[in-house]
Amino acid sequence: MADILIIHRDFDTLAGAESVCLNMVDALQDAHDVTLLTLTPPDIEAANGQFQTNVDGSITIRTPGHIQSLADISTGVLDVFFGHTGAYPRLHAALLNWYARRHCSEYDIVISTWNEANFGHSSMVYVHSPAFNLRHTPEPHGVSGAKFEGFDYLLSRLAGFSGAQLTSDLVVTNSSWTQDLVDETYDRQGIVVPPPVLTDDIQRRPWSERERGFVTVGRVAPDKRTKKCIEIIDGVHEEIREAHLHIVGPESDVEAGYVAEVRAMTDAREYVQYEGGVSRERLTGLLASHRYGLHGKENEHFGISVAEFVAAGMIPFVAPGGGQTELINGRSALIYDSPSAAVEQILAMMNGTRDADALKSALPDIDTEYGRKRFQREISEQVQRVLDSR
Repeated sequence: MADILIIHRDFDTLAGAESVCLNMVDALQDAHDVTLLTLTPPDIEAANGQFQTNVDGSITIRTPGHIQSLADISTGVLDVFFGHTGAYPRLHAALLNWYARRHCSEYDIVISTWNEANFGHSSMVYVHSPAFNLRHTPEPHGVSGAKFEGFDYLLSRLAGFSGAQLTSDLVVTNSSWTQDLVDETYDRQGIVVPPPVLTDDIQRRPWSERERGFVTVGRVAPDKRTKKCIEIIDGVHEEIREAHLHIVGPESDVEAGYVAEVRAMTDAREYVQYEGGVSRERLTGLLASHRYGLHGKENEHFGISVAEFVAAGMIPFVAPGGGQTELINGRSALIYDSPSAAVEQILAMMNGTRDADALKSALPDIDTEYGRKRFQREISEQVQRVLDSR
C-alpha cells in the first residue's frame, strides 16, 4: 500500500477532466491511501452520481486556503493587465503545483490529473492538452506575442519548469493526437490511456425507430463552432426537410455574446432546438432517438461526445484533426473539411449513397476500448508501474 497524492485544479465544474480524476481515485482508493489536493473540493455524492463512480466520501481532501486566496487575487490582476486571456485555469494549476512541490515528499507518488507538471519527485501526469510552455507548442495550439509569451514563461516557471523539459516518471495522454502535441512541445514520449466514457446508461435503439435528425453536444462557445453546426444543418434541411438539430451543452458567462448569437440563430429556425445544459437522462434520450451526431470543434483533444455518439449507435460527423477522428477510426466519409463538404457528405449518407450499416460496423466498440472499467484497470497498472520503478 502506497501513500498517493492526486492533484486536480478544482471541481467548479464536473466535466471530462474531473471524470478522469475521480475515476482514478476510485481505481486506487482500495489498494492505497489516497489524498486529493484541490483548490475547491468536489461534492462526492453528486460526482459519484454523474460519473457512476464509488469514491469514498471519507477520503482525505486537502484544500490550501491561502493558495485559493492567492489564486483569487492573481485572477484580479490578470483582469486588469491582460483582460480575459483564458489563462486563469493555467494560473490556478501552476499555483497548486507550486504548493504540491513543497509537500510531495510526504507521499510515495504524486499524480497530476490536470495536465503536465514537474514535481522533483516520483510522479505521473495525465495530460488532456499541454497547459504550460505553450510558447514552444506548434501553432495554432501555442501562444505568440511578447506579452503572452512572457506570461507563459512566468506560469511555466511557477509550475516547476525551467525549460521545455517534462521530468515526470510517466506521461499519460488522452489520445494519440495529444501525445504527438506533447512530444512536439517537450520531446517526450508517453502512453495513451483514453479517458473513461460512461456507457452503462446509453441505449441503442433500432435505426428504423430513430429520427432523421442530429444532436451536437458541447459547451456553447466559438471553439466548439456551434454556429457552424447550425449552418451545416441549414444546408441539409434545404434538401431534407426532416433534418433538424438539437444543441446540447452548458453556457459560459465569458462567452455570453456568442451564446446570444447562437440563441438568436435557433430562434429564427424551427428545425433547430436549443437545449442548453440538460440532465443525463435527457441527453441519453436524445442520443438514443436520433441517427446522427455532429461535432464542430477542430483539433479536439479527445472528444467524449463523439464517443457517446458511437456508443449510442449514431453516425457522427466530425471536423478534422484531434482525438475525435480516432474515435471514428479515421473514416474519411465522416470527417468534413468545411461546412459545404459536411453538407455533401451528410446528404450522401441520408440519401442512401453511402451504406450506413457498413459505416457503423466499422466504428469501435466504445465500452471495450474506452469504457470506465477499462480506464480504471489501465490506470491502476500504470500507477503500479511507477511505484515499482522507484
